[in-house]
Amino acid sequence: GKIQAHDKSMIKKRYMHLTE
Repeated sequence: GKIQAHDKSMIKKRYMHLTE
């Protein structure tokens, strides 16, 4: 499946939050 820009941005934010 294709990942929408919105979902990608959301995932990135969550990922950064986890790494922080």
